[in-house]
Parts: sequence; structure tokens; C-alpha cells
Amino acid sequence: EGYNGQFLGLYGSSGAVTFNSCDISTVENKNGWSYAMYGGSVLKLNQSTMTATGMSIDSGNTNVFYSGDNRTGYDAIYFNDSIVDFSDNKTGGFAINNVNIHVDNSQINVSNNAGNGCNSGYWIVNQSDFTMNGNRGGHALSCIGFEMTDSDLEILHNGYAGVYLQVRNSSLT
Repeated sequence: EGYNGQFLGLYGSSGAVTFNSCDISTVENKNGWSYAMYGGSVLKLNQSTMTATGMSIDSGNTNVFYSGDNRTGYDAIYFNDSIVDFSDNKTGGFAINNVNIHVDNSQINVSNNAGNGCNSGYWIVNQSDFTMNGNRGGHALSCIGFEMTDSDLEILHNGYAGVYLQVRNSSLT
């Protein structure tokens, strides 16, 4: 709470960082990513929550979750039976490279932020609730592409683009 700078950073390894039944949160983090991944890192949330509220910046462009890794197109993020809520921040939500994000039986909410809801990534979403509302910076869901199956997708009242597909074909089933 009230931290100034990057809060949780993963710096790559041959394995994954896994959180089981954990509650990870930042409140009023300032001038840094709340969560960041670098160098081929892998993050797994199992039956956990990851939240960020009240983030602010003095200058520049910051998001709640950043992936600036040097690898693309690999399986980097797994949310299983988890809740991710990045809301009411003076920053953006996800700023992730071209990595695969797997979401199973989870809730993703990125709402009421000053920046984009999501910028990049390839989302594979199954039996989940995916909400991006009221993000004022531009895009709600800007991504490489997505495959969503048996899931709810709600995107309302964002800047100038609700869903913006950058490269790949996508599907909602």
C-alpha cells in the first residue's frame, strides 16, 4: 500500500512463478508497474486474486501489469480459478508483448482506468468472465488476437476502440 515504484517483478528463468491460493494486491502504487515480467518469465495464478487500485504516476506512461520480455509467442501467463481486478487507476491495465495468456474459469476485470484496458498479447479464454469497461485512454481490448470459448465478454464505454485486433484471426464461441 502506497509503494513508490515497481512492486512485483519477475525476471525470467527456466521455470514458472506460481501463486496458489494467494491474495496479491497493490493500493495506491505510484510511479511504477504494480506487476511486471521480463526475460521469458512465466506467471501462474491458481485459485488466487491479483488486484490493483488507486495507481498514479507523476509523469510518463505506466500500466498495472507490464510484460517487456525479450521472447514472443510463448505461453507466459496462466490464470486458473482466479480473479484479476485492475480498476480505478490513473494508469492503464495490461501492457504485454506478443505472449500467450491462458484464462480458465476466472474473472478478469479491467475497468475505470485512465489508460488502455489492454495493449497486446494473445488471449486464450475458457469459461471465464472478461470485462473491460470505462477505460478512458483509448482501447479496451487491443490485442494480437483471442480465442474465447464459453465465456462472457463485456466491453463498454471505453476511449475510442472497444476491441482492436492487431494481427491474428480471433474467435468467440
